[in-house]
Amino acid sequence: MINILGIMCVSFFINNIIPGKSNKNRTINLIFSILTLYVILGELLKFNFNNNEYQERIEILGYTLGFDGIGISLIALMGVLDPILIMLIKGEREEGIERKRIINYIQIIKILIIILFAALDLFLFFITFELILIPMFLLISRYGSQYQYFLPRLEAGIRFFLYTMIGSILMFLGIIIMYIKYGTTSNELLNIKISETLLIGDTNNILILQVVWILLFFSFLIKIPMFPFHTWLPLAHSDAPTIGSIILAALLLKLASFGILRYSLYLYEPFNGSILEDSVYSIFLPIIYILALISIIYCSFIPLRGLYDFKKIIAYSSVIHMNFSIFGFFSKDLVGLIGASFLMFTHAFISSALFLLIGILYKRYHSRFLPYYQGLSITMPLFAFFFLFFSFANISLPFCASFLAEFFILVSSLHSNLFISILLVFSLIVSSAFMIWFANRLLFGTFSPYLLFSKESIGFKDLTYTEFLTLIPFFVFTFVFTFFPQSVVSILTLPVLYFI
Repeated sequence: MINILGIMCVSFFINNIIPGKSNKNRTINLIFSILTLYVILGELLKFNFNNNEYQERIEILGYTLGFDGIGISLIALMGVLDPILIMLIKGEREEGIERKRIINYIQIIKILIIILFAALDLFLFFITFELILIPMFLLISRYGSQYQYFLPRLEAGIRFFLYTMIGSILMFLGIIIMYIKYGTTSNELLNIKISETLLIGDTNNILILQVVWILLFFSFLIKIPMFPFHTWLPLAHSDAPTIGSIILAALLLKLASFGILRYSLYLYEPFNGSILEDSVYSIFLPIIYILALISIIYCSFIPLRGLYDFKKIIAYSSVIHMNFSIFGFFSKDLVGLIGASFLMFTHAFISSALFLLIGILYKRYHSRFLPYYQGLSITMPLFAFFFLFFSFANISLPFCASFLAEFFILVSSLHSNLFISILLVFSLIVSSAFMIWFANRLLFGTFSPYLLFSKESIGFKDLTYTEFLTLIPFFVFTFVFTFFPQSVVSILTLPVLYFI
């Protein structure tokens, strides 16, 4: 872990000593990102996935860091995305000094994400989560939608910041209550003390634990996001740069899922078989399921009612997938937990690839308005192939990467409630319909007359060499997850067993 953080800090330092107008920053940081990926893969290969304890433990400023199977897998996900993000910087801004600032924001986000996934302390988790919001806000408000006015970007950035900050206030209140009650925020010590509280059977203390559980969960609910707090995500995606959308879809949304696993499930693992567990699940589980169902069904119908901003269309599909995972996380079933955890990884690559493809179109034609486009398969066949491939993967078509993950979640939901399973299948059909309609409208039919008179359409360029290279990793990992899902499922099985 020290090696990973050390390389990133050196990369950040070098990026800031190179003159701002130099274009060497991108090349040097690309080399460092590949080196970081190499070190992360080395840690992944050394990791003992048959041991459910935290490994590679270190102490930094009184806080303990350590890896578990899910944490190191998510860090590996970040390591794979890192070189791609650096390669995409050239397309965001031409000015060397602006590229340097974007690289700085990305480096800060990466360092904080590694600390967050390795944090074995609730307060450290909270601090890193909140610090990530600052560079992300700057990416959205300063560098998003570069061919549009500044105010929509600023509004998207402010809404992103305020919504997530509301969730942070709830989490902070829960942390204060925990610290006052137990005098620590260490995950392992809190786990022990919660066990002792349950053994004693103190009604007042159990009520306090229930309140803290609610505060923590609702803070993650806003960040996932779930209805009615979902509106910040489509707006943030719509006005974020391509790099920002990839970070948001692949990494930031996973922070909330990871928080649910680490704190709503693991920290309260002593709940299992206790009166506290029964009360929490009997009271709040129906509410959680209802909110998740509303989120899925509502976001499935929104694009069918005349939504023409195609970044928002992909963003709503992200909301659907993230809420779908909620049913797996709270299924108390191994199949459901594996499915929800696996969905985190498939969604990261598939949604990121779709946002990258949409970003390529936006860079070409400076518009996100869907009726502006039609018949792109005629002039951009390679683009059309990748878009169809990832669209089919996004709707969980059989023999696609996310199909197995969502199938596992559906199987686990059958064990709890048949009616919920029927509604989930119905929502999948509707969301698939809008994704197929979207791909058909974009790629097929007669070529759009608007593009014929666009200055940017001269030559009708298909994917460039750099764009093709950045799409290949997403294609390869989606292919691997499709035909070799055991490569990830075997890693996730033991860690999620602890939550049953």
